[in-house]
Amino acid sequence: MFGIILMIIGIICITFSVLLFLKEEREQDEKYNEIKKIYKDINDYALIIEEIADKLNDKLDLYLSNNNKTDDSNYKHDYPDNHNNHITNEDYIITNNKDINNVEIDEHDNIYNEIINLMKLGLNKHEIAKKLGKSIREIDIILKLENSKRKK
Repeated sequence: MFGIILMIIGIICITFSVLLFLKEEREQDEKYNEIKKIYKDINDYALIIEEIADKLNDKLDLYLSNNNKTDDSNYKHDYPDNHNNHITNEDYIITNNKDINNVEIDEHDNIYNEIINLMKLGLNKHEIAKKLGKSIREIDIILKLENSKRKK
C-alpha cells in the first residue's frame, strides 16, 4: 500500500514537472519570436536609413554640382550705399564663387587625408570620428565621396 502511494505521488510530480517544462518552453518560444521580430525591424530600419542617407548624399552632390556651375557674373543687382551711389553685387561678392569652393575643397581634402592617416595607424571609424569631432556617418560619407571621385 505504501509503495502504491509513493508511485502515485511520483507520477503526480513527473506530470507536474512535464507541465512546467512545457509552459517554460512555450514562454521561451514567445520571447525568441519577439526577439526575431525586433531584429527584423532593426534591419528594415537600417536599410531605410541607408537609403535615405544615399538619397541625401545624391541631392547634396547635385546641389554642389549645380552650385559650382552657377556663374555669379549673371546676377547683377544694384545696391545703394551710404552716399546714394549704386554699386553692383560684384563689388560685394568675391569675384567668383570658386574661391570659396576651393577653400571648402581644401578643408575636405585635409579631413580626408587625416582620416586615411588615422586608418593607416589602425584606428577604426568610431575612434577616428571621436578624434576628429565628427560623426561616424560623416566619416563614411567623406570616404564614399572621395572613393567615388577617385574612381572617375
